[in-house]
Amino acid sequence: MTFDALSAADLLTATPTLIVHGRVDAYCSPDLAEAMHTRIPNPDKQFVWLDATEHIDLYDVEPHVAAAVSATVAFLDKHL
Repeated sequence: MTFDALSAADLLTATPTLIVHGRVDAYCSPDLAEAMHTRIPNPDKQFVWLDATEHIDLYDVEPHVAAAVSATVAFLDKHL
């Protein structure tokens, strides 16, 4: 994986940010997701941990999909 989102965290000073991530993920590190959230300088940020055990659980495994969608809808309702 060559995409480095962490290096862009400092640019999110005025951007409300939601990160929804599984607690276990062999492809996208939960530690890096948490570091991204910590590094974003905007206080208008939210992190949602889901008890997923595979990267794709958030795409097609209930209750993870419903929880991710619910968190996203609430976040967008607040910020749009």
